[in-house]
Amino acid sequence: MVQRFALGVLGLLFTTALASAQTLTVPATINVGDDINIEYQDASQAGQTIIVRIAVATPELVETEVIIHLDQNGRGSVGWTVPEGWGVTFNAPGCRQVSRAL
Repeated sequence: MVQRFALGVLGLLFTTALASAQTLTVPATINVGDDINIEYQDASQAGQTIIVRIAVATPELVETEVIIHLDQNGRGSVGWTVPEGWGVTFNAPGCRQVSRAL
């Protein structure tokens, strides 16, 4: 009986952790000049605004930020045009860095 209860509590904690997970999504393949959507999801930040930091590798590193407004479900996206460069990295709160070659 105690074992079932413990498994139930662990399952609830695991489900809660998944429900509050942050997700950053960019297309798998991007090219210079593409208009892409950068998507972010985090139910715990519903209705808020987050910043995605973008670094483009050129002869020098060019950094910029884009703002994403999250809806009542914690989802949002923003359009971005891929500039000239060799590669790009995207960083958002609570997410692993996403990197793409150009």
